[in-house]
Amino acid sequence: MVIDEVARRVGVLDRSFLELAGREGGELARCFVKSLAAVSFAGRPDRDAPVVDPEAVDQAVASSSALRQLRLVAPWLELGPVESTCDQVWISTAAPSWGPAAHPRPEFDHFVPPISLEGVDLLRRPVGAGLHTSSAHGEYLGMWSSYVDLYSNGVLWGRPWSVWRLSTPNDPQVAHISGALDWANLVQEHGLISGDFIYPDWVSIAGSYDAIHVTPAGVCAVDGLALRCSTGIIRPMYWSVESTFWLRWSFDRVAPVAVFSVAT
Repeated sequence: MVIDEVARRVGVLDRSFLELAGREGGELARCFVKSLAAVSFAGRPDRDAPVVDPEAVDQAVASSSALRQLRLVAPWLELGPVESTCDQVWISTAAPSWGPAAHPRPEFDHFVPPISLEGVDLLRRPVGAGLHTSSAHGEYLGMWSSYVDLYSNGVLWGRPWSVWRLSTPNDPQVAHISGALDWANLVQEHGLISGDFIYPDWVSIAGSYDAIHVTPAGVCAVDGLALRCSTGIIRPMYWSVESTFWLRWSFDRVAPVAVFSVAT
């Protein structure tokens, strides 16, 4: 059964946390990144993705002892950019040889909102628009830092890595994705139908929200799954880590944290 695949994902995550009782939030977050990457369906053609009921997925994910432990130790991961005790971190990595040069600092002048790309193919998560951050706390620089640290041996995410903390002056309008149903509801309200799937309409979403925040539970419940809803099937999405996708420039301060030029 398809839900068995989700249960297997939860089982891998829960087993990986068994020996981490009492550990700090950053260590648990790194374990989450490694465990979820091991059971991700990344690279699978969309047409082969499991088609699942969002409510059933959320029920399976809600049973995860690992996610309960993570929420207890690192509650800031659930609230992300609206939580005052954590920062949003953006990391610039070197671009692969076939890509354009990366800009090493997040700046308003280089920010491209999705609304500027209206008419361009935005059926997938736009690469040339918006800004992705992860929630950082204390010395922990967020799940994206864990991801590139774990998987930077290939041609992607080359060094140097430039790390920046960003702060928002006011409470941004954020859509929180804490499960499959949250994502399904958002895409049904702001969706485009193309071929066999419903896709998020990022231009429409940007008209209502400053950002989309995907929690660890949201990543576990959404990644690689085609969600069945009343109007069709929502195309699989891959967030990989807890993250906030900024649709509008919402920052009043950008501060450098570090530059990592060699492996530590």
